[in-house]
Amino acid sequence: GEGPSGGGRPRVPPSWVRGGGGRNRNDGGGKNRHIDPIIPVEDPELLQPLVDYYGLLPEFPLWKQLLARSMEAARPKRLYYVSTSLYDLLLLDEKEQLKIISTGLKVFERQDIKDSVENCQYRVAQEGLPFILPYVTRQRMQLPAEYFLMLLKERYLMMPGASNAPHALADGTHRGKPIIKDQVMLADLDKQKFGCVVAELAPEDARRMDFALSSDVTGAVTANAPLALSAWKGRASLAIMVDKAECLQMIDKMESANKRLQAGQAGPS
Repeated sequence: GEGPSGGGRPRVPPSWVRGGGGRNRNDGGGKNRHIDPIIPVEDPELLQPLVDYYGLLPEFPLWKQLLARSMEAARPKRLYYVSTSLYDLLLLDEKEQLKIISTGLKVFERQDIKDSVENCQYRVAQEGLPFILPYVTRQRMQLPAEYFLMLLKERYLMMPGASNAPHALADGTHRGKPIIKDQVMLADLDKQKFGCVVAELAPEDARRMDFALSSDVTGAVTANAPLALSAWKGRASLAIMVDKAECLQMIDKMESANKRLQAGQAGPS
């Protein structure tokens, strides 16, 4: 289950509860005590910081189509997007006849990191990134292919000043992790606030490697998504929040593209 989350109980009580889940409910509802209930995310104090931090366009259905699965959460651990038709279906199920184990696309996840200034408590979930990316206008940066691939393999890269930090190694790395040296990338990174950052493959490299760009995304979201990573800018490093299996898929995709280019046969495989 979602379990207890940060900030105590919701500041704004949910206007409805659905899904038949009875875990942590005190309204007597929910026949299935082992399932988390479904509630709408409606608190402006939770939603407005997402708009401000990520520069979300008004077209993004933030205010009506986000759900959470915790009755105890002022700041739920995960926020899920559902379509209008599914949202309407939930509203109609007033008697909670539907037993819902899981639903929605995870788009935001609460991030509890104490060594960073908390500009926004939620990071973009990697699985929801292809869907939400066209609506994000802030906290986006571009990485050259060399550093994008390096970030996938190493999982985090160090800032230049980190070479003087404790545990720095003699070769100028930090515990063996590479230092970012590309000045354009560093300037782009410097513009971003501490916290979640969307790290995208630079457009010129995406075109050269024959990958989709944001404006090209059509059809199945993941299959046609540009290469982008949910990352976290700390005081000394840039780290990714992506599971290893997905990293390996992206690494394979990029290395295959590099081999095609080196062989002089760039293009779809």
